[in-house]
Amino acid sequence: MITPVETRWNSKAMMLESMIQLELPLKAMKADDACDPEIKECIPDDEQWDLLKEISPILQEFKKTTEKFETDGVVIHEVIKFKLN
Repeated sequence: MITPVETRWNSKAMMLESMIQLELPLKAMKADDACDPEIKECIPDDEQWDLLKEISPILQEFKKTTEKFETDGVVIHEVIKFKLN
């Protein structure tokens, strides 16, 4: 699973994306009696999974936009044109 980094743009979006891909194994861990209770506490419940799935596409849009402009050669008219489309 990808962990977020405060100084890295989009790291939370990448973390959510990786968590959603690992939803079934994480749910299985949470249901396993042998799993450490502290770890179980960190695994989302069904309501939280639903919320993560709603938030993720929104963050992915921000991620796509920031990745497009992660360069030294971008000028303001390209940003405005991109956002208007």
